[in-house]
Amino acid sequence: MFRTALRNVLAHRARLLMTLIAVVLGTAFISGTLVFSDSVARALRDSSARGYDGVAVMAEARPEGPGLRQKAVERLSALPGVASVRPSVEGFAAVAGPDGKALATDRGSALGANYAAVGGGPDPRNPLVAGRAPLRTGEVAVDQATADRAKVSLGGTLRTAIDGPVRTETVVGIVAARDPRVQVGGSLVLYDAATAQRLFGRPGQYGDIAVYAARGAGTAELLQRVRRALPDPAAEVTTGSELAARQAEKATADTSAMTRSLLTFAAIALFVSAFLIANTFTMLVSQRTREIALLRAVGATRRQIGRGILIEAALVGLVASGTGLLVGAGLAAATRAVLDHAGTSLPVGPLTVTPAAITITVVTGSVVTVLSAWLPARRAAVVPPVAALAAAQPAPTQATGRGRAVAGLLLTACGGAMMLWVTRTFHDSGGLPPALLGAALLMTGAILLAPLLCRPFVQLITRPCVSLFRIPGMLAARNVGRDPRRAAATVSALMVGAALFTGLTVAGHSARTGIEQATRDQLTADFRVTSAAGRASLAPAVARAVTRVPGVAASSPVRSQVVSVRKDSFLLYGVDTASIPDLVKLRMTVGALPFAGRHELAVSETIARRNGWHVGARVTVRGERNASVVFNLTGVYRETKALGDALTDIRALTSVARLERDQKVLVKGAPNQDTRVLGDRLRRALGSNPILRVQDRAEVGAEAVGIISTILQVLYGLLATSLMIALLGIVNTLGLAVRERAREIGMLRAVGLARTELRAMIRVESAVLALFGAVLGTGLGMFLAATGAPLLSSSFPEYATDVPWGVLGLTLVAAVAIGVLAGVLPARRATRVNPLEAIDSE
Repeated sequence: MFRTALRNVLAHRARLLMTLIAVVLGTAFISGTLVFSDSVARALRDSSARGYDGVAVMAEARPEGPGLRQKAVERLSALPGVASVRPSVEGFAAVAGPDGKALATDRGSALGANYAAVGGGPDPRNPLVAGRAPLRTGEVAVDQATADRAKVSLGGTLRTAIDGPVRTETVVGIVAARDPRVQVGGSLVLYDAATAQRLFGRPGQYGDIAVYAARGAGTAELLQRVRRALPDPAAEVTTGSELAARQAEKATADTSAMTRSLLTFAAIALFVSAFLIANTFTMLVSQRTREIALLRAVGATRRQIGRGILIEAALVGLVASGTGLLVGAGLAAATRAVLDHAGTSLPVGPLTVTPAAITITVVTGSVVTVLSAWLPARRAAVVPPVAALAAAQPAPTQATGRGRAVAGLLLTACGGAMMLWVTRTFHDSGGLPPALLGAALLMTGAILLAPLLCRPFVQLITRPCVSLFRIPGMLAARNVGRDPRRAAATVSALMVGAALFTGLTVAGHSARTGIEQATRDQLTADFRVTSAAGRASLAPAVARAVTRVPGVAASSPVRSQVVSVRKDSFLLYGVDTASIPDLVKLRMTVGALPFAGRHELAVSETIARRNGWHVGARVTVRGERNASVVFNLTGVYRETKALGDALTDIRALTSVARLERDQKVLVKGAPNQDTRVLGDRLRRALGSNPILRVQDRAEVGAEAVGIISTILQVLYGLLATSLMIALLGIVNTLGLAVRERAREIGMLRAVGLARTELRAMIRVESAVLALFGAVLGTGLGMFLAATGAPLLSSSFPEYATDVPWGVLGLTLVAAVAIGVLAGVLPARRATRVNPLEAIDSE
């Protein structure tokens, strides 16, 4: 049976081509994801190891400790077995590019540090490639990539921003940074030790001290000596190898989240491929009924027949998975090259293909292929020997199966009920697991019910097809409706892809609409000033500078602090309560806003209802300083995303907040003030600081919407693979159907059906199949988006389901176009059928 299976695979390789391509696409997704993530993780691990190359022991200052001063450096330098030490201090330092914007804004990647010469020589972590080390205030060294992006050279000036005003410094050195945070697209600015201490810490203190061992000194003994020299409250002492291992573990954790996300879409692609594989083997079994019956007649058992089909599937899966592994490795290499060209630098490292990646790719592809062919193999096993006497292939069955229909109804009902339960019960991401289960049950039920839905759809579409295409349209509609199971199996993959696409489209459009509406309804300020440096806050001097700008009618800093009241906790916002009504639309349900300088607060309706508060209540608030402060409740307002759960005067907030830092500053221009002119004045007043963003209302809304659009574009790109596989499924089914219906096509040609009409019939049939799958998927996706909306309410309080009918209409039109495109090759093959040979064949 193995030889027979191998012969069948080789004999039908053209018919199995689309199945091979589908499995290749799915496994290439898996392989590319694993190879890319493994390569990046290995490069990051190697980069981390190089960063701590030669470091025997590392002493890191504890935040609550007394710090590491020069005496600690001298004490460690004098220890036996110590060759040299490298004291360092680092912090945030953004570099302005040629356009005035910061090259890197995250506090973990826009790095500033001291140039730490070891033993009178160079800095081993940042070796010079040109120029010299910075020696005094006003001199800096930068890494080569930052110098290239900022377009500065030795002797040129560099604009940087820490937390205060913009600094202009002279570049005296170029270094080759070995810090992985810099190598993945960050920036590095090096100062002399005194300047770095003043900018990033406290004068005279270092953040850590790297200890290099003398020749022959043991790491364990040196570790103990350093721990005795530096008491535990002062520093945390570990070996350099342990720190490198921590960095490597963090790199693996950072890439694992990306890997899991991409593998989810790889699973979707393989799930869609399973329909194509099952449909292909079902049609091949149908076309080889007489062959299988002859094998039974000459002695082959049912088990041997079924095993032979599964062996064919295993051979196809192995070949396709091996090809997908190679294609995926190529995609991973191409992805790295594209990201490097786009400016997203990755650490230099080899392409890593691990045994785990090979095993997972090959085993997954093969298992999915074999499991998809299991039902067709069972059908092949029950073909009776007497079928060999049949003069023609059996006609397609019209029955859809009572058991299948009952199972489909039960699964659909259970899935729909679960989604409705999620809608009523959950209002945050905690309902995601039951929602995923409900969606899976609903999709499975829809797939089982698709044959039942095929007939009414064909009846609905027949008249338009006849009106538009006459005889070819009528024949195409009948071809779709005469075998509902095959039609349903063909469009199931497209239905799943269309459901996911529709659900994402509706959710994304609803979120965008909600955010835009919230921005219009809640924010009346003309500008918002924030920091571009990740989660960085603003110094109070920013708000003071804004108030002095000509043309500013009202402004308010916005500050927040997590506070607790008994067992409840929420964000308490501090604002200028006299100006905030001009900047944010606050709808007071009862009471009024707090007075300036008083320990008073107003809360949202949710917080008041949750705690049973009313106006006049005395609320004991515990904040960051762990001190209890009593606030009087003066008012209750409707929820607003701009100011959250509760607000008080900004001066009152200092009693429960440790740091006086602002998240943003809201600005309102005077009447008839040109907003563009005011925006330019604000930027100039803030020194054109690269880490400060002055955004008008349109830009505020566009920023929030832009994040959603970017996420959707990525998800659409990942879903494109599954949609491509669905397209291949239609091409494959129609191609096999043309072979199966060769005699019928010959009869049609013999009675006068022209080649053009035959091509039109196949293309219309393909378009009807695509439209059927798209309609089912669109309806399913809309239901999932509507019932899953409450899961987004905690992240997007302004979310409300809003169906983009125009986009969905274009999607259905695109599905028809895809169907016409998928029918091109099968239609061309149909026109090559010789009428006389087809009629004469048995």
